[in-house]
Amino acid sequence: MSNSSGSTPKEAGNQEKLARSNDENPDVNSGIEPTLLWKENQPYFCAPPNNGDPWTECLNSVRRFDDEKCKGWREDIDTLLVFAGLFSATVTAFATQSYQWLQATPSPQEAILLRFLHTTELYNRALDVTTLAPPTPASVRINAFWFLSLTISLATVLLGILCKQWLREYQKDASVSHHLALELRQMRLESLQRWGVPGILNVLPLLLQLALVLFFAGLLDLLWSLHPVVAGLISAVIGLTMFIVVMTSILPACYIVMVGQRQRSLDTEIFPCPYKSPQSWLFYKLVLGLFSLVSRRKLESTDWVSCDLHLLRAWLSRNQELYFCSVVFSGLR
Repeated sequence: MSNSSGSTPKEAGNQEKLARSNDENPDVNSGIEPTLLWKENQPYFCAPPNNGDPWTECLNSVRRFDDEKCKGWREDIDTLLVFAGLFSATVTAFATQSYQWLQATPSPQEAILLRFLHTTELYNRALDVTTLAPPTPASVRINAFWFLSLTISLATVLLGILCKQWLREYQKDASVSHHLALELRQMRLESLQRWGVPGILNVLPLLLQLALVLFFAGLLDLLWSLHPVVAGLISAVIGLTMFIVVMTSILPACYIVMVGQRQRSLDTEIFPCPYKSPQSWLFYKLVLGLFSLVSRRKLESTDWVSCDLHLLRAWLSRNQELYFCSVVFSGLR
């Protein structure tokens, strides 16, 4: 008698054995090694490490992040406070001599006449009619430069002290649960950024540099009114210093712009400019704003780290494309 499906009894037996084998080992045909299902109370094959409460670990991680960031800010503020103190003392020494030039003084001829009249009874009447010489324009400029420099330096000290107080309050712990402590920390971090505290911290060194430039301007004005040779030497040194400051402020932004222009040829290693500072970041934001205005594309960068990561990702992506193209072309040959 033949089988209803048209197969012989021998073939039917082989198919039954194969079906039984597949039922017993379902992973044979799929090429996957047979695995055992995990059951409750059985040990894990790759058990995750038990490091304690996850909220505690998360809180410790964000605290390490805050400690590192705030430590860097505090070190910068301390350095600025020390420099501002020394600089203010230097400017004060010059200002105590220069402020006397603003007082109205008699001319040399009038001074001789006043000495003569001082011995006579006509001194009081002569003093009323004597004309005192006003301060020279150079004296006014020099004192304006130096006293403005001193004021900005002391204002920087005051702002630095305020910033240290803000950072201390930002890191102050609260006796609450770890979950609530994380929410409190996130609220403080967003408030710190929303109210512009990082921007104020970046402005502090710019204020000190502005005070230093004003002091140099007053010093050069004084020297050029006294002796041209000495003034020329000091002008050369100050000019070279200002040139270095300006170049190191614009080079990081120029490098990023040049890399963006030759993005298609990123087949070599990239070397981002290390001259990163608050003034260079300010110039880069200005360039970024102009580029966004011209191209009508909004480009966002929070700090220099994000810029470096963008360059690195672009370079890696370009290298992967070049590697893929080389593999394809080599396979076509």
